[in-house]
Amino acid sequence: MNRHSPALRVANWLASLGLLVTLSLFLIGIYSHSTLDFRQGLWLGLSIVLLLTVALTDPQSDANALGEKPSDTIAFSSEQQSINHLIHSALGDAAARKDSTPNEVVAQVLQNLESEYKERHAHYLHFVVANTMVSKVMPGQPPELGYLREAIAFTKTLADALRVKTLYEVSKFLWPNMNPSAVLIFPPQLCEAVDSLRQIGDTVDRALETTAPLTMTSTLWEVSDQIVHLTRAQYALRDLGEGFGPVLALVIGHFADVLKEAGERVREEQQRGPVPNPYVIGNPVQGPLFVGREDVLRRLEELWGSSGQCPSVVLYGHRRMGKSSVLQNLGRLRLSEQSVLVDFNLQRIGRVRSTAELLHGLSLKLYDAAAGAGLGKGTLVEPLESDFLAEGKNPYLAFDRFLDKLGRLRDGHRFLLTIDEFELFEEQIDEGRLDPHLLASFRAAFQTYPWLIMALAGLHRLEELRHDYWNPLFGSVSAIEVSFLSDGAARTLITSPAPDFPIDYDTPAIARIIELTHGQPYLIQLICHSLVARHNRQLTTEPIPPLRRFFLSDVEAVVNEPELFTDGIRYFQGVWDHASRSTPPGQTAVLTALAEHPEGLTEPELPQHCGLSPESLQAALRALLRHAVVQHDGTKYRFTVELLRRWVATQSAALPQSGASS
Repeated sequence: MNRHSPALRVANWLASLGLLVTLSLFLIGIYSHSTLDFRQGLWLGLSIVLLLTVALTDPQSDANALGEKPSDTIAFSSEQQSINHLIHSALGDAAARKDSTPNEVVAQVLQNLESEYKERHAHYLHFVVANTMVSKVMPGQPPELGYLREAIAFTKTLADALRVKTLYEVSKFLWPNMNPSAVLIFPPQLCEAVDSLRQIGDTVDRALETTAPLTMTSTLWEVSDQIVHLTRAQYALRDLGEGFGPVLALVIGHFADVLKEAGERVREEQQRGPVPNPYVIGNPVQGPLFVGREDVLRRLEELWGSSGQCPSVVLYGHRRMGKSSVLQNLGRLRLSEQSVLVDFNLQRIGRVRSTAELLHGLSLKLYDAAAGAGLGKGTLVEPLESDFLAEGKNPYLAFDRFLDKLGRLRDGHRFLLTIDEFELFEEQIDEGRLDPHLLASFRAAFQTYPWLIMALAGLHRLEELRHDYWNPLFGSVSAIEVSFLSDGAARTLITSPAPDFPIDYDTPAIARIIELTHGQPYLIQLICHSLVARHNRQLTTEPIPPLRRFFLSDVEAVVNEPELFTDGIRYFQGVWDHASRSTPPGQTAVLTALAEHPEGLTEPELPQHCGLSPESLQAALRALLRHAVVQHDGTKYRFTVELLRRWVATQSAALPQSGASS
């Protein structure tokens, strides 16, 4: 017969049951006729039944609980015989000593078993259960069956916890809800430790859900802090002496080892080579690297999301605020599939010689976009230069005829025409290259052809345009200011410039970058680009690779390097030149005065530092406030952007000044 057949297992179980009953009656007989009464003897017998039930657990079931192979049951069968022998010996010794108490009898049995089998975690934990139940509950009240079931279940939980090997297993491990009324079995220190282990699992689970190594690194740092705090509780658990406390302390140490190993592995993977620098300080940002301007994109979707007639828009703001990047990322908008983007970049086209040349170039852009969308195949002809530039030709009429033909062939599509640096129109009009009537013709075009929508970007606020010829164009457009990033958007740009960015930032470092830049996106990119470049240099120059985590000291190091201001000269010089060349005069005199006073100056203090009359000072301050170059806190005027103040303070002696009125 198969020694593990169901029939044989039933026979073994019945034999064991008979042994249990015999031993219980034996103990009852001993103690009911000696120093103990019948009731005490009964509970002692039941305690031994409990012990034997745990010790003689079905080998197949115990093997499954331990994750052991079924073949282990052969070795376990002989182990059962040894356990039986130890129990018999303990009971015999107890019977020989008439003065033994019930607890002393059970303790002897446990001692014999533990010394022989303490290396096997499952058995050892079972002994802890029995010892806890007997020593905590007896003598006195009998064992509560509910508590007993919870104790045995928690025993299995601890056995499973000691087999955890990966972060995934830590995150998915299910800790039971502890019964607060079972204080004798689950004291408060133990319940608090279990709650902490559950929180650690939740934190690790959050780390594993992210695809960004940065977020995983940050979360593992958080877990490390939690583990450090929890290991202090190990000493209190060990001091519990008996019960589950010492075993849970082992589990905490085991979890700490698993997390430490995983953290070291992540760090090793991250420090294998230089970090690709995702921060952009030159060209407009495109694709996944474009972050932090969701508010502007959301406003454009609101204006252009409908299928009806949509307004043209103008994006305005100071230099390096991200206006060009917004135009380059209009493809991210959730618009109709029949929207065609047309990029008409005046800087790429260069300086045109005439209005006719500009309108011909614009017609070519529209034609290429239509052809790219598969519109007008075989019927839409490329606009000829001679129709615009030949002597006697009217370029406005040629442009209108092209739009009329495109409108008949567009098949329901609409064209979003983007024009960056639109103040270049004003420069070329002032130079006589372009006709002032050009802007009025643009307005007539998008009013006559509502499928043609314009998106212009530039520096000037609408109310500051100097010439009347701008008024016809901007009479029917929506204005959107592109200004400083909010703290939340700035934090996103700093910490998540790319989905797989592997470097973490300390919280004070993030706060300092926002403080120095006031959320100016170009300067944020400049500082962060310098941090990554410095990190990569340290990989090759320092014997110990730096942590992939930027601290406040790292930020201070890069902003104190002259190279930062050299790399950012286009922003700093651009703001200065605009203040120097624009009206009213005296703006640079105010900036020079404020640069020497980081804490700011009051309005009565300013004249003695900048040499302006009260009227000129007021006009200059209004312009600087409008452009957000300075700010007023109700008492003092100071630079809005601290980095700009530092640059002016070091360069003002060599910078050209705008005129001052006395």
